[in-house]
Amino acid sequence: MTTSIARYLKDFGDAQPAGLAFGDPLADTDGVSPFADAASGFDEFESVDVESERQAAYARGHEDATREITEKMQAERDELLAAHSAELEALRSAYLEEIAVFLSRGLREGIDAIAATLSEQTAAILAPVLTEELSLKAVSALADVVRASMPDGDAVTLVVKGPKDLFEQLKTQPGFEEETMKFTETADIDLSVELGESVFVTRMSAWASSLRKVMK
Repeated sequence: MTTSIARYLKDFGDAQPAGLAFGDPLADTDGVSPFADAASGFDEFESVDVESERQAAYARGHEDATREITEKMQAERDELLAAHSAELEALRSAYLEEIAVFLSRGLREGIDAIAATLSEQTAAILAPVLTEELSLKAVSALADVVRASMPDGDAVTLVVKGPKDLFEQLKTQPGFEEETMKFTETADIDLSVELGESVFVTRMSAWASSLRKVMK
């Protein structure tokens, strides 16, 4: 019976360690550690020069900042030059316009002055001639009108007033002998002839007014 029970009981003797199915991972197989390949990769990294990297980074930053500032200054310079050019163009246009207006005004005034001078000179030269010619025609026309108004066969006395030179011209007209006229010299421009209740007058004053306007 003892034998039968004993075969069901566990052997409590010294336990023997069971062999690892995959072997001992720490075991030295041919003197090669399993971590050798992983550790060997660290030997390939080079050492880093921190100071050189810092200087290189500073140089790159300085270059970028310099380029950015230069571009900004160039843009501002171009903007200022464009604004200055626009201002100069505006001033030039305004100046040229003022010059054009000044020259136009001066030219017009000069032409007007020349025309006025020529008109004055021409009027001064022609006035005496034209006045004499016009006065002759005016006196002749006056004599014709008065002569047509005289009664036939009746002796009449004409009352004449005005400048002496026109009266002298009237005396040269047929039928206007001095003894038939009573003359009174006045400062008037026109010569007037009174026949009864009728008064006949030359129109020399209108000519004189036009002449004065030209002579101004």
